Amino acid sequence: MIVVDEAGMAGTRQLAPLLDAAETAGAKVVLVGDPHQLPEIEAGGMLNALTRLLDPITLAENRRQHELWERDALAELRTGDVDAALDTYQAHGRLVTGPHPIVVRQTMADDWWAARHAGEQVVMLAIRRSDVDDLNGRARRHLEAAGVVHGPALEIDERQYQAGDEIICLYNDYRLDVRNGDRATIEAVDSDHRTMRIRTAAGLRTLPAEYLDAGHVAHGYATTIHKAQGATVDHSLVLGTDDLYRQAGYVALSRGRTTNTLYTVGAPEPDLDLTHAPQRDNRPSADLVRDALHRDASKDLAVESADQRDDWGIGGVERRRLVTELEALKDLPPPAVDDDFGLGL
Repeated sequence: MIVVDEAGMAGTRQLAPLLDAAETAGAKVVLVGDPHQLPEIEAGGMLNALTRLLDPITLAENRRQHELWERDALAELRTGDVDAALDTYQAHGRLVTGPHPIVVRQTMADDWWAARHAGEQVVMLAIRRSDVDDLNGRARRHLEAAGVVHGPALEIDERQYQAGDEIICLYNDYRLDVRNGDRATIEAVDSDHRTMRIRTAAGLRTLPAEYLDAGHVAHGYATTIHKAQGATVDHSLVLGTDDLYRQAGYVALSRGRTTNTLYTVGAPEPDLDLTHAPQRDNRPSADLVRDALHRDASKDLAVESADQRDDWGIGGVERRRLVTELEALKDLPPPAVDDDFGLGL
């Protein structure tokens, strides 16, 4: 049996050769994930379609969030009742607004430092890499002031790295025994040879200049929402921007056990040049974020799209064949699945 975890992010081109190989070998493939979390980047829709065509095994109890009201609000956000969910977050002080994007990001970094200084696990999340980089820089200034980072500095992509810094690896290198997403603390840097000795959960590793200069490391105090899927911390601090969407918001606001907080700009920046600049939406950023979270980014299989265009065409025939095969699978014994919440197919 082959188990594919986080199957909602697996595109069609990734799954197809795996399913072909499994069919050839007579193996069973189990897809595990949540179709309401982050969707595939490329063409996909398999897990989403199977949840509609089959009766999936579901884990309905949320064991991660401590507060019962937050579990209910997340369930509303997950299924698309965005306004009810955000109203609940606001009533419990989990929507923080500021007058300007810089103020909002600095407030996030200050709250991050307060939680970290208290010994809590905390992460800042954003959808844009540029925002993540800015938040990492603000967090690191707190660490510099407190003397947490020290010793010689190694500059990579205009960012300083020292002993005590926490990093995330961004590229698989099996020769170095590091994986994309590995988190580590820097033990020492050699600025002359441009190497970095790090401590991961698996032990000490040394990253050479070619790995570092290729941009395969970043500070790990803030990260993208995509990198955070699957993570669990005490506190999740989420930067609200108008390029969020429902699945990203749901993932970001479900990482924290104790608190999950959304930070937005409470009022628009003044538009000083109305003559030449294109008209823009001057509603408060918080309203734009609320609208953005209504967007559903889930994907459909190509055969389903073809079926909608022409029920008697090739797409319709293929879809009916797929449905027939899936109906036959319902008689098979269910696989055992163990996860906090989600579903297995």
